[in-house]
Amino acid sequence: MADNQDHRLSRTMSASAVPGIMDRAASVFNALDLDKDGILNSTEIQSVQEAANTNGVVTIFDACNSAEGQVTFAEFSLRIIQSLTLQENVLDMLSSLESKVSEASLPPPFERAKSAEVNECASMILQANEIFARIDENDSGLLEWEEILKLVRTTEKAQFTMSEIDQNKDGKLSAAEFTKYFMKIFTVSGPDKAMAILSKLDADLTKIGR
Repeated sequence: MADNQDHRLSRTMSASAVPGIMDRAASVFNALDLDKDGILNSTEIQSVQEAANTNGVVTIFDACNSAEGQVTFAEFSLRIIQSLTLQENVLDMLSSLESKVSEASLPPPFERAKSAEVNECASMILQANEIFARIDENDSGLLEWEEILKLVRTTEKAQFTMSEIDQNKDGKLSAAEFTKYFMKIFTVSGPDKAMAILSKLDADLTKIGR
């Protein structure tokens, strides 16, 4: 019983921590993006990887590197969300990256203007987290079957939602799983599609008084 309570607590903390974690991720990304084109090129990535002394830092970039050797903020954010889903120590990864940014004497991230993609992606992540909290009627930090069913109103739609988002197949949706789903839409179909779905959820929640 205690183990289940600890597990639920860790998942709840993940839900509440998502906005702060993604804000830190955006700050690191912007500090590394020296030419402010919204993309980390191979030179910008290499400067951190060469200095990194932990597997976590290297893993972030290895997992999201594209064939072109570039990383967009959407790809970077998706890797962070995947780490949350897998219960990896994201805070240690970000702390290591922040340390490398400091060692490289890069400009403080909050003194640099964010690129359009970073702004769009960060805004989408924050809205997804807000929608998650509104669906989570019992404040458990997880979206349960009854809460999903109440929102979508049919068993078929609820089952489809679970099949699409519930990665570990435990019958519940964590904040990380929920945000990761929208990050994939953002990356594959574009920000307009992701925001349109979130806007529809917002309207549906308003209709049922949540």
